[in-house]
Amino acid sequence: MSYELTGNIYKIGDTVEVSPTFSKREICITIPGDYQQIISLELHKDKCILADSFQVGQEVTVSFFLNGRAWVKPETGIERVFNTLSAYKIEAIAQDKLPSTEQPPSFQQPATPSLTPPPDDSIPF
Repeated sequence: MSYELTGNIYKIGDTVEVSPTFSKREICITIPGDYQQIISLELHKDKCILADSFQVGQEVTVSFFLNGRAWVKPETGIERVFNTLSAYKIEAIAQDKLPSTEQPPSFQQPATPSLTPPPDDSIPF
């Protein structure tokens, strides 16, 4: 099952090579609201490069899978369940959907015509 979340990029981690065949990268997204949340997602293998074209503060929508697995600690026999949000797509929120932050264009007044008569001493009437 796939999920999506929209928010601002809080942090983009470095790519970490876990083994010769597996690498991962963390990206954290802030979710606005009464109680702001920071959600950590992982990019795996060839998906690590997806974060290269984004920057902290940018508003994005991230598509991800929710993965979980159980692990038993050999020394104690205690079982623990780990969850991972595995991102597979990051999309920037289109700028045309956002209110413009640009300054309004400045309008220059046309040059006012000179009201002084020409330096001719003759009067036309």
